[in-house]
Amino acid sequence: MPSDVVLAFDNPRMTGSYPDKYQFLLGVGAYFQLIVNGTTVMDEPDFTIVELRQWLKQWLDAGAQTDFVYTSIEAEEEGLVVFRKVGEDIGEVDSAWSQSGVPQKAPWTDIIDACHDYISSVDCWFCSECHVDLESELSDLR
Repeated sequence: MPSDVVLAFDNPRMTGSYPDKYQFLLGVGAYFQLIVNGTTVMDEPDFTIVELRQWLKQWLDAGAQTDFVYTSIEAEEEGLVVFRKVGEDIGEVDSAWSQSGVPQKAPWTDIIDACHDYISSVDCWFCSECHVDLESELSDLR
């Protein structure tokens, strides 16, 4: 089953006035999209991209063998981004804020690769714009 899983962000900006590393974690908002096979699962104009990055990194570092359910510190809804294993090599991508209302299926490896790409993109943006190594700055928050 060919798949295209994308976690993308655009127009990131500092939005809050949190102290220290929490400014990095919660104070960067961006237009965020989660897309699977051309279907938009989630489309949010002001999303905390670093907080999602931090939880994805922790999940990947633990082996990514369990379901991933991201709930933001700043949102009431649980499961803003969900990756659920539904077969040996297949996963579902879903969101409490889903545009389609139906989980989208994708190869588990494509989901994992998209998560790595997202983390890398956030880290690269942060390094170029804020001149901070995000991984080092947030390593004690895991």
